[in-house]
Amino acid sequence: MKVKKLIDLLIKQNPEAVVKMHSKDDEPVLFVVNIVGDDSVVWLESESDNDMTEEISARLETAIDENIDEFDFYEELLELGIDVNMMRKYLGDEAANHMEKFCYEHGLI
Repeated sequence: MKVKKLIDLLIKQNPEAVVKMHSKDDEPVLFVVNIVGDDSVVWLESESDNDMTEEISARLETAIDENIDEFDFYEELLELGIDVNMMRKYLGDEAANHMEKFCYEHGLI
């Protein structure tokens, strides 16, 4: 299937629906990926396809290095499906508790 066809099919769906991998009971899609410099193939990845500790840590490091606003950082994580529970699972209680408190205080959750 081509991206154009997928877009045409998805545009007809509920924009708030969760996109899952292989079935309604499978993992949610977290990332849309392609090889840098080669946009001829795109694939979807879920939690189990990634080292989520590394993924979340890298995103956090980038946010710090690039002075990304904390609200924007957590909003993006939540939109991807990286929630407080996933943060707790991969980065521990301290990071998850901070995320939960910040997101609650700022209306993200």
